[in-house]
Amino acid sequence: MLSFGYWVQEDLELSLEGGYSYDHYGVAGSYGWTENGETAMASLRWTPWQHMDLWPYVGGSFGYSLNGLTGPINPYEEADGYGGAIFVGTGWDLSDRWGVTFELRYTIASVVVPPLAQPFQVGGLSILIGPYIILPHTEDVPSTPE
Repeated sequence: MLSFGYWVQEDLELSLEGGYSYDHYGVAGSYGWTENGETAMASLRWTPWQHMDLWPYVGGSFGYSLNGLTGPINPYEEADGYGGAIFVGTGWDLSDRWGVTFELRYTIASVVVPPLAQPFQVGGLSILIGPYIILPHTEDVPSTPE
């Protein structure tokens, strides 16, 4: 997953996230499905303690996924879906330029596969660990007339 975040307030971050997933699901009485998914989500994180190097947060997100499913009914089927996630995590600023984040995320998502009568559940529990880069703040400097 790749995430671009912006702190709209000192304790509130809005981010756009994109990701790729590959998974295999077993279906009773058949060979199962293989899923390749591309996901785009908008997330909101809130941290109660933003003035420390270790800052816990909670949040939620909502997004869209485009999935390619290969299975026993059809050789390849496109399926799209919407879903949401709730998460808890912590960021750790290792320096003034970069840090690392740890997140536990539960996604609630389903996709509709045209040959099947009911939605196919593709959500679940994920553990995300990754580095982040801290960009320097630019200060608004009033322009001076010439």
